[in-house]
Amino acid sequence: MANPAPPRRSGAMKIRLTILCAKNLSKKDFFSKYTSLPDPFAKISVEGSGQCHSTDTCRNTLDPKWNQYYDL
Repeated sequence: MANPAPPRRSGAMKIRLTILCAKNLSKKDFFSKYTSLPDPFAKISVEGSGQCHSTDTCRNTLDPKWNQYYDL
């Protein structure tokens, strides 16, 4: 006997998204005479909902660590 499908929920559901880190990002400004590193951040948007979030900016690194979460 097959298992019945789980019941469907009606209405909005929430998802928690955690942005942990990035590693070995590429340096975009190859031709700059300055050797400073980028200030990376991550941007999250949910299509069709109008929700848009950004992580904090991590200064002067190619290996940023955020460990931030967003309830979408």
